[in-house]
Amino acid sequence: MAVETTQQSEPRRNLTQTLFQKGSRFKRFTRWLSTYKAIRQSDAKYYHFHDPELLLLLPILRKKKGVFLYDMHENFPKALETKAWIPTALRKPLAEIIKRIEKRCLKLCDNVIFAENVL
Repeated sequence: MAVETTQQSEPRRNLTQTLFQKGSRFKRFTRWLSTYKAIRQSDAKYYHFHDPELLLLLPILRKKKGVFLYDMHENFPKALETKAWIPTALRKPLAEIIKRIEKRCLKLCDNVIFAENVL
């Protein structure tokens, strides 16, 4: 399942992909409901996701049977400290809050795939 992309879904055996059209970073959060509904209606064995904001769905999705895999592409809290769209004064406090939330949510994942050696 992918939250947003400009790619077309490629048919693959035993794999269902749900792709959303690319939108603004703020619209990504509005897609939670669509993502949640798609997962709740699915009978998949595995759910593999990449987007850190989807970690917030795990507490309610853990009621569903399945294996939840999170593909961590970056140190998201650390990356927030460099985002120009976040006011400078809020970057470090926000990163610290997100770090704590992420740590709790990662415990709900069955597996985490790291793309980098350094967290």
